[in-house]
Amino acid sequence: KLMSAFPTVWQMCLDGRLDIGKAQLLLDAASSLVDESDIPEFARLMNEYFARHDDPTQPLVTLTRQQIQSAARYRKLRFKQRSDEERFLDAFKKRRVSFHADENGMGHLSVNHTVTEAMAADYRLTLIAKRLCQGDESRTLEQMRADVMIDLILGRLTVSGTNGQLDESLDGGDESQDGSGRDGDSIFERHATGRFARPVIHVTVPIQTLMRLSDEPGLLSGNNAIPADLARLIAQDPDSTWYRMLTDEARSCVELSTHSYKPSNPVWRQVIARDQTCIYPGCCRPAVRTDLDHRVPYPRGATSTDNLEPLCRRHHRVKHANGFALERHLDGSYTLTTRAGSVFRTRPPEQPVADWSGYGDGRSAAHDQARATDIRENLVLTA
Repeated sequence: KLMSAFPTVWQMCLDGRLDIGKAQLLLDAASSLVDESDIPEFARLMNEYFARHDDPTQPLVTLTRQQIQSAARYRKLRFKQRSDEERFLDAFKKRRVSFHADENGMGHLSVNHTVTEAMAADYRLTLIAKRLCQGDESRTLEQMRADVMIDLILGRLTVSGTNGQLDESLDGGDESQDGSGRDGDSIFERHATGRFARPVIHVTVPIQTLMRLSDEPGLLSGNNAIPADLARLIAQDPDSTWYRMLTDEARSCVELSTHSYKPSNPVWRQVIARDQTCIYPGCCRPAVRTDLDHRVPYPRGATSTDNLEPLCRRHHRVKHANGFALERHLDGSYTLTTRAGSVFRTRPPEQPVADWSGYGDGRSAAHDQARATDIRENLVLTA
């Protein structure tokens, strides 16, 4: 949309002079216009602004985000704006939960919702954390808030008390009573994580890492690397399930198949571990949240690891649309051809490589034999 609505600005992005975040400010401003036919005129005004205030001799646009945003807001006021109610309803339809993985084994889980609901949830989360912090000096309030939120979502903690009851316990008064006569401590109940709440998490890790013979990182579904210590921590969790995945010298898995249309669990696990994400170029949705598509339609094509590929629901539909073609190569890469004739190539995701540097030093015959045959063995953990 940026390319069609603001072609001049888009060209500045292609030239490397303007980052996409600043260009997005123009789209955000244009989204509040009632009539989309006003966008070309709005774009012309912004082009004039850049022509007057940007120095084309500089390698980068020196205008700040605030300057561009202020200029866009000023110029969009020349046109009829959508009402606050319309903009709120449009934003409300886009409420969502998003997840982002860090490179250090941490992740961010955030929710976009109405400001009143978000503030109420934040306030209650703080009350619960403060109440649980009493007598626990090992964690800060923010650490406790983070732990409480995860525990609540995963079903490890339930809180039956009202905000008033939580407030009373913090004030140091008498233990609050609920309708059943239970005291304030009983508003908290701890549980083991129920099956319904157990997340489906796939971690592929060399067996040497779990044996502490190597510190080779693992790979979380979504092609996110995690440190060796975190992989071992997941493996030690009593709720984790181990699945062994043997690979050949080229680190390719032996083909698995089933006679039914629906993939068996071993087939599903191997495809998820192999491709990590939706295989559509540019899509980073973790493979555990995708459909497994038969590249050659069933029953003409088998339900096998070689004939299945993870595609998110959106790109699954795109792949089957007229004019699109998706081809898998022997090295695990894919080539997508769009209906416009554009060609995109993806590279196969990296797999953890077992570290055999310590083998063959006479420590054991088993180690020497493993090195001689060059067997690669990974473990797929489902936590």
